[in-house]
Amino acid sequence: MSFSLKRLFSSSRSRLIGSRKQIHLPDCLTGVSSMVVVSGPDDLDVWPALLLCNNLQKRFSDASLTVLCRQTDVGLFSMLEWRPGVAVYDADKRKEKTREDTKEVESLRGTGPDLLFVPYDQIPADLTDSILRIEPSVIISFSGEDAVNLSVRIASTEAGCPDRIHRLCETLGFGSDREWEPSVTAHDSYAASELLAPVSGRALPYIFASSGAADVLRKCHEEIPLKLVQSSGKDSLVEGLDRNVRAALVQEASVIATDEPDLWVEALFLRVPVVGLDRKGTFPAWGEQRPASDRVEFLETWESL
Repeated sequence: MSFSLKRLFSSSRSRLIGSRKQIHLPDCLTGVSSMVVVSGPDDLDVWPALLLCNNLQKRFSDASLTVLCRQTDVGLFSMLEWRPGVAVYDADKRKEKTREDTKEVESLRGTGPDLLFVPYDQIPADLTDSILRIEPSVIISFSGEDAVNLSVRIASTEAGCPDRIHRLCETLGFGSDREWEPSVTAHDSYAASELLAPVSGRALPYIFASSGAADVLRKCHEEIPLKLVQSSGKDSLVEGLDRNVRAALVQEASVIATDEPDLWVEALFLRVPVVGLDRKGTFPAWGEQRPASDRVEFLETWESL
């Protein structure tokens, strides 16, 4: 038996799964007083987690909500109506925390929340043990893994996320706010303006673009009517920014041009006009908008916009 299989079927993990409480529907979904939402380790994972948190805050306004996320994503959860509790699973003990009210995942151990949500098709492997040690009464996910005791099977649709999150909440009877327009904080918006216009603090209208998309526009001599701010590359002023300040730069832009899937989804989540170039077919479905599959289609979309 390989090491990975021994770990998967270790006695400690088996005991954690075996000790789970039986759930009773619909009782376990009413009278909720505490919840945890897991935001995964991929750059794209934070957006469905944010959509889910917004719906839960509206449905369970009196319940405590804690988000388990990466350190780098902490600031993004300030876009919600009220900032939930935050615990991080990748804290660097050599550095100070970004906020005094941010905890580490071990602080949730044994707290036994009523509901814990993992809004993905798989539970991130490195987080399974940490999730089980929180000892939630109910783990809800799209996944059918052993750790999950309430799996909501929703077939993938062309709309992809956010539709799957909306349907998850509606299936559970929570309702879903399909009209939510997330907005960055005033503090992050000011930080973005200061970065682009350090003297006046008032940035002129601009285009926010990935380096690859910017190169395509320049090489094809396309009209670039506004200042171009690059999200990456040697000419970027914003490389390495906190994600919440970068989100402010995205939301304040007049238009986004990108060949990177994370910037594509971020623009759609923040409802900013976006032109995407997906040469490798790796952009995830999000709403009804689709990226261009080649340079010709990308330029046609750019010109029409």
